Amino acid sequence: MEMIKIIMDNDPDYLREICLEVTGEFSPSRTSVSKIDNDIVITVDRESYIDKIYGREIQDKLYFARHEFISKVPPEIDYYEEFFSNGSILF
Repeated sequence: MEMIKIIMDNDPDYLREICLEVTGEFSPSRTSVSKIDNDIVITVDRESYIDKIYGREIQDKLYFARHEFISKVPPEIDYYEEFFSNGSILF
């Protein structure tokens, strides 16, 4: 999780602006916002990854402090190299 520091006015274009600032791209059809009390989570669901931007609304200002990148693609692992040639036999 990456720490970010962005303070914005609560205007109608905040979603577009925060996505462009943090991820460099904005796709309205793939972006959703969930609000619980004053906490805000912006989720951008793409084919191979998910971006989540966490923030909070305080006195009509939006404070965003965290960005999380979640990969949907399993890592490419050379199983022979990682498990057999360098590992220990346990039986």
